[in-house]
Amino acid sequence: MKIFEKVAIIGVGLIGGSLGLAIRSAGLSRQVIGLTRHKKTLNLAKRYKAVTDATLELEKAVRDADLIIVAVPVFRIIKTVKNMMPYLKQGAIITDVGSVKGLVVKEIEKIPRIRKKEVYFIGGHPMAGSEKSGIFSARKDLFKGSFCFLAKTVFTDQRA
Repeated sequence: MKIFEKVAIIGVGLIGGSLGLAIRSAGLSRQVIGLTRHKKTLNLAKRYKAVTDATLELEKAVRDADLIIVAVPVFRIIKTVKNMMPYLKQGAIITDVGSVKGLVVKEIEKIPRIRKKEVYFIGGHPMAGSEKSGIFSARKDLFKGSFCFLAKTVFTDQRA
């Protein structure tokens, strides 16, 4: 039931790693590439099979991705999305997993490629987590039975 050719997960900790495991387990994408800041996390994400491949380079992670999931701390989401814009293919869908939506959505929707609907952004907030953190704690069933809130705005593309 492959839906995406390539999913990029920016930040492969508890949430990003769990999403990678769930996506791979369900067969939703041929490739799941993770972006990490540390080589140790990169190797662990591949060893735990949260991703099919991992990189330390934003461009390599997001280039040709159909879906990009931004799973970084809230204070880094806006800058991360802005930095990836030059590398995104037409029609790419971006979402995040941050708990703050107002400012994040407002600022990201100011980005010209989002406004022109060249790429799409849908703010997300999965209601799942753990008292633990990091790729060590990732599990493919973390989101089972959980809600995920999506922020629909006037810029939200219904198909995305």
